[in-house]
Amino acid sequence: MNSKIYKKNSEIIIEFINVNKKFKNQLILKNINLKIKSGEIIVICGPSGSGKSTLIRLINKLEMFDSGEIFVYGNPISNLKGHKLRILRTKIGFVFQQFNLYANLNVLENVALSLIKIQKWEKNHAYDYSISKLKEVGLINKNKCYPHELSGGQQQRVAIARALATDVKIMILDEPTSALDPEMISEVMVVIKKLVNHGITMVIVTHEIQFAKKIADTIVFISSGEIIEKSDPESFFSSPKHPRTKKFLDKILFPIK
Repeated sequence: MNSKIYKKNSEIIIEFINVNKKFKNQLILKNINLKIKSGEIIVICGPSGSGKSTLIRLINKLEMFDSGEIFVYGNPISNLKGHKLRILRTKIGFVFQQFNLYANLNVLENVALSLIKIQKWEKNHAYDYSISKLKEVGLINKNKCYPHELSGGQQQRVAIARALATDVKIMILDEPTSALDPEMISEVMVVIKKLVNHGITMVIVTHEIQFAKKIADTIVFISSGEIIEKSDPESFFSSPKHPRTKKFLDKILFPIK
């Protein structure tokens, strides 16, 4: 657990208040109430189709919610648009399942792009800083390679370096290992674990339960669009309270009976 950085009395930097999300008149997130503190590592888990990825995409308005409110750094985001929305997104790193790298740019150019185009850094300064982030994820020797020349695990590490390069204090990771072969998962997990030392607040959707157990301060379990359990990892795994959580853990931890 990230006990050295995360403190229980840390300030709340993300808060969901009675948030609902519909898709084609079907309610897919129901009355979401959740507080996330500075430096906290939140892992969101649950069965497929439960609304996990939709929930995290609301934080920087990649998806819009229908009612309720989300506060980031104490400010409501529901009405943000244009320049103010772009500012919000520069404060939040988002690592996608499918990497989302630009195929026509090499690794260094992918990491530096937002610094140059959005934050208007001078190119050489952006490249120097991006190289330092590639060192952090162990890919400095790949800085001139193009995405198609990299393994899936390497591409995901580039995506993490790109998010780190913007000096974000909030990092959202949407099933960052789901598109990877099993042998590549561990290399990405090692990099994510190192982010703990940056004091970054992380919200992670993952099916890698053992990893969640090791890294999380708090585990949030979602089923059918509702948060039905939230607890520390030890309590979540040893004594889950809700029957749906128990059923989920039985299938994940003991899949063959």
